[in-house]
Amino acid sequence: MRAGVDRKTARKYMSGGKLPSELVEPRDWKTREDPFVEHWPEVEALLSESPGLAAKTLFELLVGKYEGRYDEGQLRTLQRRVKTWRAERGPEKDVVLGQQHRPGEAAQTDFTWTRELAVTIAGQVFAHMLAFSVRSFSPDACPSGVRRTTPPRQRTGSRTPRAPSPTEAPRVRSMTTISRSCDTSA
Repeated sequence: MRAGVDRKTARKYMSGGKLPSELVEPRDWKTREDPFVEHWPEVEALLSESPGLAAKTLFELLVGKYEGRYDEGQLRTLQRRVKTWRAERGPEKDVVLGQQHRPGEAAQTDFTWTRELAVTIAGQVFAHMLAFSVRSFSPDACPSGVRRTTPPRQRTGSRTPRAPSPTEAPRVRSMTTISRSCDTSA
C-alpha cells in the first residue's frame, strides 16, 4: 500500500474511529518487585547529603556493601528511582529563559585594562582601557528567514584598506541604520 500500512490494519483504525495512539492503554503494573525497597532509606539519606551523586555511584556503593544482593541488570531500576526522587525532593533547579535579539536592538561590549601589558610612551607606563563592541547582527548577513531590504555594499576596485591614524575617530554606524537594513516583518 502507499501509506505503508496493511489494509486490515487501516480498516481496523478507520472502523474504530480512534487514532493508533488513542488505542494504547497506560500500563499500571510492574513487571517485578522493586529490589531497592529494603535499602531505599539508606540511598535517600545519601542523596539528601549529596544530591549530585550519580545513580551508578549509588549502585556501586550498594553492590559493594551488600555483595550478591544486586546485579548489573538492576542499575536502570535504580536510575529511574533516583530520577523520580530528584524531581520530587531534589534541589531546586535554575530557571533559564531564552533570549531573542532582533537586528539593531543589541550589541555586545567588553572592556579590559592593559596595565599588565606595560605599554610605555616616552618612558611612562600608558595604562589605558580597551573597549570592544560587536553587533548582534551584521547588516550584510541577515539571519535566515529575514528579508534584506537594502542591497549589500559593493567593493569597487582593488584598493587595500588603509589603517586609521591614531587621531582619527573610528567610523560608527548608528543602530537605526543597522535595523533598517534587515526587514523582520517578512
